[in-house]
Amino acid sequence: GTGGAEPTPDEEEEPSPTEDDREESATAGPVPDLATMSAEEAGATLTDAGFTNVDYQAEPDPLFGPWYDDCEVKAQDPAPDTRLDFDEPITVTYSGTESDDCEP
Repeated sequence: GTGGAEPTPDEEEEPSPTEDDREESATAGPVPDLATMSAEEAGATLTDAGFTNVDYQAEPDPLFGPWYDDCEVKAQDPAPDTRLDFDEPITVTYSGTESDDCEP
């Protein structure tokens, strides 16, 4: 005989259970619509959707309006339903100042 070891069936190629839950290992998805959410809710929504690179910008409301609730999301970039890689940056602009501690 040749004395070589039997090639083992490669069982290590099994996908891990976490990847199984997704249809395929997605690397991109549509940006959720964050309007009317608080900055914190928006953060949780983006995390749930798979986005990992979120930048928060505080923007005080102008003197004569429009006025938003404290910490309410007033703008997002990119727009809702934009297909974006999960590690691409998303900017969430919320009503308030940096010291309001709105960010998740």
